[in-house]
Amino acid sequence: MPGHASLGFPEVAIDLNTRVDRNTYMAGLPCTLASLQSLGLTLETSIGKKFAFVDISGTVNDSGAPDDLMFYGVFARSDDGGYVALGDTSGLLYRSGHVDA
Repeated sequence: MPGHASLGFPEVAIDLNTRVDRNTYMAGLPCTLASLQSLGLTLETSIGKKFAFVDISGTVNDSGAPDDLMFYGVFARSDDGGYVALGDTSGLLYRSGHVDA
């Protein structure tokens, strides 16, 4: 659930269907903006800060617990002046193994 902490980083919603390239996703979607707003941030004030980006798909595991795909990364400006989420080298992970207790 966006807004919780994953390994100490705030969670922000992202749509993994907006992938631009291997580790880059579009960031100006309403789900992402709403997550940032709930944290008191904007895309501009979030540039360079590390987040846990959680897919909005609502995936659950075999036990019915949330298990969304996620990645760690930062916001950055794209070449066209928009905003993107840049994933780090850990790639896509399942949220269930990365949420603080």
